[in-house]
Amino acid sequence: MMLRGRVGASTYTRGGARWFSTSSTGAYDGLVLGMYKSGALTGAAQQLDSSLNGEIAKRLGLAASMKGESGQALGLFNLSSELPRVVIVGLGEDPSKDEKNDDDCEVCEDSADLARQGAALGVKQLHKLGATNIAVEAFGSHAQAVGEGAYLSMFQTDEHKSKKDDKNPSANSVTISPYNFDHEGNEAWEVGKQIASAQNFSRMLANAPANYLTPSKFVEHTLNKFEGLLGSPSGDGAYAGGLVKIVAHDQKWAEDQKMGCFLGVARGSDEPPQFLEIHYNGLEGDNDVPPVVLVGKGVTFDSGGISIKPASGMGLMRGDMGGAAAVVGTVYAAAALRLKTKLIVLTPLCENMPSGKAVKPGDVLYAKNGKSVEVDNTDAEGRLILADALVYAATFKPRTLIDVATLTGAISVALGPLAIGAFSNSDKLWVQLDRAGRTSAERFWRMPLFPAYKSQLKSDYADLCNVGKKGGGSCTAAAFLKEFVPANVQWAHLDIAGVSHSDGSDKPYIPKGMAGKPVRALVEYLRTLPTQ
Repeated sequence: MMLRGRVGASTYTRGGARWFSTSSTGAYDGLVLGMYKSGALTGAAQQLDSSLNGEIAKRLGLAASMKGESGQALGLFNLSSELPRVVIVGLGEDPSKDEKNDDDCEVCEDSADLARQGAALGVKQLHKLGATNIAVEAFGSHAQAVGEGAYLSMFQTDEHKSKKDDKNPSANSVTISPYNFDHEGNEAWEVGKQIASAQNFSRMLANAPANYLTPSKFVEHTLNKFEGLLGSPSGDGAYAGGLVKIVAHDQKWAEDQKMGCFLGVARGSDEPPQFLEIHYNGLEGDNDVPPVVLVGKGVTFDSGGISIKPASGMGLMRGDMGGAAAVVGTVYAAAALRLKTKLIVLTPLCENMPSGKAVKPGDVLYAKNGKSVEVDNTDAEGRLILADALVYAATFKPRTLIDVATLTGAISVALGPLAIGAFSNSDKLWVQLDRAGRTSAERFWRMPLFPAYKSQLKSDYADLCNVGKKGGGSCTAAAFLKEFVPANVQWAHLDIAGVSHSDGSDKPYIPKGMAGKPVRALVEYLRTLPTQ
């Protein structure tokens, strides 16, 4: 059964999004405009208001509750025969008059993300008011963020509902276009739409029920999504000759690679494991530049194994492949945007299940690099499959190696749902990730990776134990992963467990369910990374 999700005017099954040209006439029945806390309208709104002889300002003057604060929206009707519905959204402080620098202010709200939120809120409000052709202004110079917000807000997964969810806009109900964008703004809008397409694909994968997203079906959906970017089948599960090269390695390959930790986790399930490998080279055939390698944890369902989880909330463990979904979404965006980068994505895919074949507490597994690991807790399985993937990643001699994983509940305790825990052996890489997180509003927070954390991983029977003996669970998990990364490789571990799922009370462009983070941040990192 093909996994489907609905977003904007696109159905994400086999390709990219539909593209729309700039709207500057009345070819729409809903328009989103912006207003700042100062009471000032955005430039686009001021121009329209002037053409309407101040009608927008006059009506705003009658709405005392509309203060221009983020999260506020006000509907205006029949401003003219061509404007049956306009929604004014609050954008907070006017960035042109704000003396603070968003990039340097830890407690400031980012103007681009306020625009992203405003676009999402405006589209949702107009949908509720019956609009089907919606135009959105750029809120100054935030065309990319507006494109992201508009399309991210429209994501929903209702494939398994007999009655489809009409509360939010969907492909069947709404078309979106930019309002009065210049050429540069149009290009930025389309970048935003492609990034939203990638993140919505990641959301779709992570939200899918585990019986509809086994390791093999994860590969199938990935191949369908990348169809327009792939070449021809070249045997052994590989595709080559296109912009993107994909190979799905099977269990026999993993055995040949001596991936004992990955196979140890996988053996408890009847579903065969897959090791997905994706290559993208946007450097016009330059094979001398070392790649960036992204590794994503791909546990398509995590019961905890023999160390089984509590029943309450276990269904959310369908999203324990959120790291794999995020890195696959990232390479899709990189290829769709033709980024000037060389990128390899690796995702070990398996289930963690209890059975007579499952790994048991006290068992010893051997990783690809020969290190032995005592499995003290089978529910600490993510670090085991990542260990083998990281060792394999190092064979490509990467310039940078980043793994992404829903790894520990401890990171949720430490940071809550608002920041991704980042561990790195490189100050330079941390600065780059921090900047990308701020720009994309998918924030990272650097966590300690002190050498002393390794001492908590001592085992009486093996080189390492897969869990620590004291607190700081997210830190000891990162210390474990570090043992499988060569010392000369610039590396970061991103623990996304705290941000992977939203209860629906977050920002307007983040609906309830799996959030698809940190696709935007990783794409931003790649976009701003020097080619050498």
